[in-house]
Amino acid sequence: MHLPGRWNGPAVDRATAVLVARRAVELGARHIDTAAFYFSGRGRANDILRAALRPYPADVTIATKVGPLRGPTGEMYGEARPDQLRSLVEQNLQDLGVDVLDLAVLRARRRFRPACR
Repeated sequence: MHLPGRWNGPAVDRATAVLVARRAVELGARHIDTAAFYFSGRGRANDILRAALRPYPADVTIATKVGPLRGPTGEMYGEARPDQLRSLVEQNLQDLGVDVLDLAVLRARRRFRPACR
């Protein structure tokens, strides 16, 4: 999520972010964890990964998450309904420039009940 920088944090230079992603794979990273909702006002993680790694090495697993909904100004405003999940997966496919995702995870908020006493 921090590849493009934090929403309210310091800017991350896109060229630097691309180099970081490439270097991580060069050093042995084989699992890339991303999501279309990982973005800042200056960039999107999936765009950076596509620029850095496409065509993706065959031994690198791309995992993405869907579920949380995030507005264009960065606020999380809800969770996807079941009928929205397919389009969220398709958005990740398109953003990453792949035909198949190795792993798509539904990220849902945990709802905890207070312990009974």
